[in-house]
Amino acid sequence: MTKEQLKQYRGWKQNIGILEKEISNMLGETVHDFGHDYSKGFKKVVHLDGFNQELYERRLKKLSELEAKIRKVESWIESIEDDRLRFVIRSRYTEDRTWRWIARKLGNVSEEYVRIVIHDRSFEKK
Repeated sequence: MTKEQLKQYRGWKQNIGILEKEISNMLGETVHDFGHDYSKGFKKVVHLDGFNQELYERRLKKLSELEAKIRKVESWIESIEDDRLRFVIRSRYTEDRTWRWIARKLGNVSEEYVRIVIHDRSFEKK
């Protein structure tokens, strides 16, 4: 797992909320359009009503892709054996906590210690 993927995690969570809202709005939505029928030799306006199935399926596909990415990140975080590192990663990326808050929770250590020694060095090892 990279820092970039972890940073994207929050955006993915926000996008899931947006997509779920859009999908629920689409379920009650009917598309209204019109076209022209020339089959009888003259122009006749035809009203078309329906559901935008293609857009609905694209949104569902995007939603399932984002959910899979989120599950992957969350399972990786839970698989971290070092308790302190797991706490730092979870607090920083899933709970959007500041370095100062994390440092206080770890026993009033400095922010730099948390950020550099615990967090950054764990990514350098990989």
